[in-house]
Order: sequence, then structure tokens, then C-alpha cells
Amino acid sequence: MSSPSFPQEIFDQIVDSVASGRDRKALFSLNLTSQRHFLHRSRSRIFYTVTIAGNIPSLLSLFEGTESLGEHVQRIVLDLTFNAVLAYIRTQRKAQYRLTCLMDRFPNARLLHLIGDGTAHDDLHPTCIAVINKLMAYPLARLLSICHIPDLPASILESLSNLHTLELGEGVNLVHVGGDEVRNQTGPWCLQILRCESKGIIALPGLNSHYPPSTHRGLRVIVIQEIEFPARHTAAWSFIIEVSKVAALEVISLTYTDFKIDLAFGFSIIKCFKAKSFTLPSIPTLRFLRIKVFHKGGRGSLNSYLELSSFLPLFPLVLLQGAPQPSLEVVDLVYACSTSEYGAGSGARFTVDHYDYFSSVRRDYRDWAALDDVLSDKINFPRLQALRISSKYRYYHEDNSDQTNTTVKEIADKWGLETLAAMPKSAERIPLVDVGVDTRVTKRFKEASRWAKDLIRRDGDEAWSN
Repeated sequence: MSSPSFPQEIFDQIVDSVASGRDRKALFSLNLTSQRHFLHRSRSRIFYTVTIAGNIPSLLSLFEGTESLGEHVQRIVLDLTFNAVLAYIRTQRKAQYRLTCLMDRFPNARLLHLIGDGTAHDDLHPTCIAVINKLMAYPLARLLSICHIPDLPASILESLSNLHTLELGEGVNLVHVGGDEVRNQTGPWCLQILRCESKGIIALPGLNSHYPPSTHRGLRVIVIQEIEFPARHTAAWSFIIEVSKVAALEVISLTYTDFKIDLAFGFSIIKCFKAKSFTLPSIPTLRFLRIKVFHKGGRGSLNSYLELSSFLPLFPLVLLQGAPQPSLEVVDLVYACSTSEYGAGSGARFTVDHYDYFSSVRRDYRDWAALDDVLSDKINFPRLQALRISSKYRYYHEDNSDQTNTTVKEIADKWGLETLAAMPKSAERIPLVDVGVDTRVTKRFKEASRWAKDLIRRDGDEAWSN
């Protein structure tokens, strides 16, 4: 009697289930169980990501020996921080030829990550530039992530006509090279998600100046993180305002960060807010707006929590007043402060006196009341369904106790309820208002904003990788 036959889809689901556990040994073992049923699907998981770093000889041996393996590669990580990369290039006579040929073996790659060591693009070894140019020519590339490669030619992105997500990380900026004209003036540009962080924000003016406005018309999501200084604040908002003239933006998420642990309060963040006030123009398609302020401090961070959480409503107040947002559904305002105080020489300890001080302090809620007038306006915000105003303090100490965490939570709840009391019109007019007090309401807010999280999720996160 012949053994029962199962459709291949069942075996594929088994492989996917094992791969979801990110256990490489289990996946290899499954691959050896039955090459007929598991080989192809297992390879698509095992070789999903290829990292070109200190392992160049073994990569060349693997993919030159079995041509079909490269067809499974979806993500390529070029990491130039390893000395072994440059050592191989300088000592191997055919290094450039072999590496560029290796790039040709990954025709289905769609997720590209470039990690530099801080060397400017034109100062890189010619072989490194040749490999980067090969990556930029991948026709199926949907995600490009770049960090620590300064002075990139603006035209380097032009050939990526199918690019869906662009991530500009630390130490990246775009420059216009003489005679290096951007040719794609009116052609299709599929970029939908832009993520910037830290020094990568300085590349935003280059996107505006080196590319015509029409190239940004497909943008739907802008996520900018680690805005620390007024220059980055200005660059971020100038870009958003210009792009909003041509793009149907749906999600804007901004995170202001202050790591100045020796300051009495988050001076840099407040300076950003006060440096230049930007009013968000009316964007008919905007559905989600998040403003997050994160302060990580040491000495004086307790005062930071009071100073900045009181200051928080001013920025969205200026940002939103006067400009109708007919499609805005979710507004997320988050302030988070954390500090670590370890060791006997710590400059500030969370004592009983601090508990009493934080519990008894009376905050000024007049700005929250003014924001209440803005957000409760049915004419300017007819579709606003969910609002979160969250103020969190995390204190880490070597003798931290459950009582400490309980007390901090009680203080946060007290301030949350006071904020809610200061915004009665919004509480009545908006179906869902989360101030961090009720976990059930917080869960409902997360569900209401889940679509935005799914939208900003970068390509490939759902896949198992090395």
C-alpha cells in the first residue's frame, strides 16, 4: 500500500513554522529529513539574508559552488566596518571581479543594508564603490537602509525605481556632485516609507534639493527619530512641509530625544521646541500623528520629568491649531523619562522625599486646557477617534523594589487623571482617550492604532532571517 500523498503547501507550512522559531539547527535538521519536501523552502529561509563582512572567502566558495543558492537571497547586508573586508580587497588580485560577480548571483534581492565605517563615499576603496553600485542596480530592491557613509552622491538612489522604504541612519548625507545630474525628473518613484534617525536627518535637505517635488508624491509614511538639536528639528519639519504639498501622507511619527545626562532638565528638547514653531499644514490624507519626547538622564532627571511633561502640550498646540486635518484619526502624545542610578556614588536617589514631592506637586494644566480646545474642534478634526496622552517615568536602581515601581505608577496615574480632568471637552468628544491609567483603555488604543504600526513596519520584518 502506497504512503499517503500530501500537498507541498503542508510541507511549506511546516518549514515556515520551524523558521518562525529562528532556530537554525532545527531548520537544517528539517532540511536533511527530506530534500524532496523541505529542501527548496528551507533554503529560502536559511539563505534569506546574506551578510558580506568578515566572511568573504566562505561566501564566495558557497555561492560560486552552487549557482542556484543565490536565487533564495532576499536581504543583503554589506558591512564595511570589518577590517577583514578591506584586507580581502587589498590582498586578493581579483577581489573586485569576484565580488561584483557575487552580486550578480542574487537576482531576487529586495532588501539592501549598507553599513559604513564613517569613511566618505568618494574615499572608499574602488572595489567597495563598485559593490555599492552593483547593489544600487538591483531592479527588485524595495528597501534601502544606509548608515555611516557620508557624502553619498544624490544620484545614487535614482536607479532604484521600485524603492518602497528608505532608511537614512547615523552619519548619512546626500551631496550633489558636479556634472552628476539627477535624470529621473518625472519618472515613477515608488518610495512610500521614509525613516530617518539621528544624524541621518541631515540628509533630508538633500532629498528636497536634489530631487524634484514629484519624486516624493508616493510618500505615505514619515518616521523621524532622535531629533536632538534645533538644526535637525528644522530639517525634519522643513522636509515634512515641502513633501506635504505633493504627497498623500497618512502617518507622521516624530521622536525627540535628549541624552544629556548632566543637564538639570531636557534643555536640548525644549530648545528645539522654542527654536522655530512649525504649524502642520492641512494634509487631507493624514490619519496618524505621533509626537514622542524621550529623555534619558541621570543627575537632575527627576526634575526633567516635571519640567518636560509640563512643557509637552505646547508643541502639539502650536502644531495643530488653525490647520484642519479632515482625515486625522489618531493622535499619540508620549513623554517618557528614564534614569539609572547605580552605585553608592550616584548623584540622585529616588527617596521618600522624591515620592512626596512628586505626589504633592501641582502642575500647570493651562496649556492642556488650550490643547483641549484644539482637539475637541469637530470642524478641524471631524474624524478624530483616538487620543493618547502618556507620561511615563522609569527609575532603575540597584535596590529597586516593587514598592518603588508601585509608587511611581501611582504618581503617573495621578498626573494622568489630572491631565484628563484638564481636557473635558476632548474626553467627551473623542471616543477613545488614553491617559495611561486603565490598561483596558490602553489596549483599545493600541488596537485602534495597529494599522499605523503595520503601515510603518519595514519590508521583510515578517520574514525569518539570519
